[in-house]
Amino acid sequence: MNRISHKQAIKWINRRLDGLLTNQQLLLLDEHLRSCDSCTSYAAEMELLPTQLQNEFHARWDEKPGPSEKVMQHVTAKARNIPMTNRISSGIKLLAGAATLILLAFAINFVVSQLRDTSTTAVGTETVNILPRAEDRLLAFASNQNGNSDIYTMRADGSDLTNLTNNPAYDGYPFWSPDGKQLAFQSDRNGSTQIYLMDANGSNVIQLTNDEGNPQFDINGHTPWSPDGRKLIFSQFSNGERKSKLYSMDVDGTSKTLLTNELGEYVWPSWSPDGEHIAFISFESQGMPTVYHLFVVDKKGNNLTELTGSLPMGRSLLFSNYYWSQDGRSIFFTTDSNENQGPASTVYEASLDGSLNVIARASKPILDWWNGTVLESETPEPALTWLRSDGSQSTLDLCRSTDQALNIAYKRSYNGNLVFGANCSATGWALYWANPDGTDISKLVESIIPVRNDVLFNMIWSPDDHFLAFVSLDSDYPNPTTTLYVLDVAEARKDPSVQPLKMEASGPSWQPIP
Repeated sequence: MNRISHKQAIKWINRRLDGLLTNQQLLLLDEHLRSCDSCTSYAAEMELLPTQLQNEFHARWDEKPGPSEKVMQHVTAKARNIPMTNRISSGIKLLAGAATLILLAFAINFVVSQLRDTSTTAVGTETVNILPRAEDRLLAFASNQNGNSDIYTMRADGSDLTNLTNNPAYDGYPFWSPDGKQLAFQSDRNGSTQIYLMDANGSNVIQLTNDEGNPQFDINGHTPWSPDGRKLIFSQFSNGERKSKLYSMDVDGTSKTLLTNELGEYVWPSWSPDGEHIAFISFESQGMPTVYHLFVVDKKGNNLTELTGSLPMGRSLLFSNYYWSQDGRSIFFTTDSNENQGPASTVYEASLDGSLNVIARASKPILDWWNGTVLESETPEPALTWLRSDGSQSTLDLCRSTDQALNIAYKRSYNGNLVFGANCSATGWALYWANPDGTDISKLVESIIPVRNDVLFNMIWSPDDHFLAFVSLDSDYPNPTTTLYVLDVAEARKDPSVQPLKMEASGPSWQPIP
C-alpha cells in the first residue's frame, strides 16, 4: 500500500471533515495516523472543534448581544494549541484554517444576533413564528365617531386608533383574513352596498362585487373567510326582499359559486375546519314558532344536505347553536322540544350525509354543549349547571334569588372557554368566565353595562383567549346606540374591578395570529 506524506495527511484530515475522501484515501490516512503522533493529535483537535463551536453557539442564546468573547477565545486557544510540528509542515494551510475558524466565529455571532432580533426561531426543519403579545394584536371595527361609519383599527388598550377607510360613504363589518394581512368589508361608496378588500393599513382598496341585490356578509360572528384565505361567503338579496341566496367567491372577485338555489332566509354560514364544506341555518320568519333548519353544502355548491331533516317530531334546532368537529367531518347541534314530552333538550352529532347520533340528553334546556359537558339553563330561577361526563356537576346562580334575569348572552372561545353574561333587573349586566367543563368559574365584571342595554351581541374572543370584544345595544327610542366593549379577560379574572374599554362602535373583528 502506498504511503502518504505528512503534508498530504494534514490536507486529508481537513478534507475528511467535509466527507470528501474516497475509501482508498481513508485507508491511507488511517495508516499514516497510526505512525504519526502529531497528525493524530491534530486530527483529534479538528474532530472535536465543530462540536465545541456548536456548544458555544447554543450558549450564546442567553449571553449579551454582540460578538462572543468566549467563542473568540476558544478559537484562538485552539489555534495556539495546534502542535508546533504541524504549523511548520503546513503553515499556510493552518493559517488559512485559523482564518476560516475566526470567520466562522464571526458568522456564528452574526447569526445569533440576527436571530435574537427577529421574531422567528428554527425547530428541526420547521420555522415557527414567535407569537406577538396579545395586547399588540389589532381589533378592527366600525364607528360613527367622524359623523359616518368608517372602519378603524386599534390595539386592545385603545392605543394606535387608526381610521382605515376615511370615506364619506358607509363602511362597515370588517373581517380579517386568516393571515391577518387584509380586511374584507362592506361599503356603499359606489351607490349600493358591495364587498371590498383592503390591506391591513387601509391601502390597496379593491371592489370585489358589482351586483344588484346589495351583496353583504352575515354579521352574526362567523368569519366569511375560508380557512386557506382564498374564498369568501356572502349573501345576495333579491329586489330589496328579506330573502337571499348564498354564494362564495375567490378573493379576487372571480369564481362566484351559488351555494343555495332557492331564495331563503339564510344565517350563520361557517366554513368547515378543512375548508371543504359550508354549514348554514335556514328559517322562515313568518309564523310561530320559528323553526330553524341546519344545512351543509360542499365548497363547489354541490350535495346540499339538511342535517336536521330526520329529527324526531316535535324537536327543533336551537338557533345558531352548532359546532364543527375538529376534522370537519361532522357537526354538533342542540335541539329543544316543542312538546311537553321526553327530554327538554338533546345534543346530536350529524354526519355530513345527514345521519344523526344522540350525544347527550337533559331534562332541562341545554344552553350549550362542549366535549362531553352539558350546560343547562334553569328557569324560572336564573342559574347555569354544568353536567360532566363523570357524573359531577357545578351550578352558578346568575342573579340574586329576588332578582330577574332579563337576558343571557354567551360565547365560546377557540379553546372552549366560556364567557357569559346575565342582565339582572336590579344590577344590570354581570359577566362571568368558565373553563370548558365548568370546574373553574369566576366573575369578570358587574354593573358596568346598564339594564337598559337590552342585548349583548357580536361577542368575539381574541385568538389567544386573552381579550373579549362585544357590543351592547341601548334600544332607547328614537335614538338607539351600539357600544363596543373590549375586556381584558385575563386581568378581569384576577381583579373584577377592571374596567373594559368602551366606545360607540360595532362589528368587531380580531386580527388572527400570523
